[in-house]
Amino acid sequence: MEARPIRLLVILFGFLIVLSACAQSDDQLPASATWEEPAWMAQARQDVEEYQIAAVACFARHGVAVEIGTGAGMVAPTLDISGMTQVEIEQLDELIGVAMEECGAEVPLPSLWLSGQDLQAYNLMLDVRECIIAHGFELAEPPAFEIWSEQSQPWMPFNELNGIQQIGNDQLVQLSRACPQSGTFLFDVWPAPGN
Repeated sequence: MEARPIRLLVILFGFLIVLSACAQSDDQLPASATWEEPAWMAQARQDVEEYQIAAVACFARHGVAVEIGTGAGMVAPTLDISGMTQVEIEQLDELIGVAMEECGAEVPLPSLWLSGQDLQAYNLMLDVRECIIAHGFELAEPPAFEIWSEQSQPWMPFNELNGIQQIGNDQLVQLSRACPQSGTFLFDVWPAPGN
């Protein structure tokens, strides 16, 4: 009997994600008329949406509430422990640990999130930078490939953007939808517990 409410929650959550994605695409930031989107970006958006739906469903099967970050769109357990006893916190920690291990094995991350620091990954970052610029934001020149490939936390356009202009969450959602992130290091904003 308990599986039915969870299944309904998963279907409802998946519907909300798709509805949210559709709403965002209707409300995107305008791009420069001269900019042409690289072909890989449409596939990247689709990969992120499929990951989010599968990850939300997997965590729900384990009884773990999740939230989706604003930016890259990573899915992570909700960690509001206010009012919980130490025993309840330990049980939740164990439940989340099992869910993260099993969902991590079951739900692959979008392939562009796993790029290394090779020339292909660098070129994808340059595409993302050009996309951000085409949508009306200014960014400094990136480091040369030789420098970038040696950095322990490599330069990425969204970190650069946030550091310079402190864009709001609504703009970040729209911009992330228009310019999908790639690489090993991603930028997301998480709401504070209870928000």
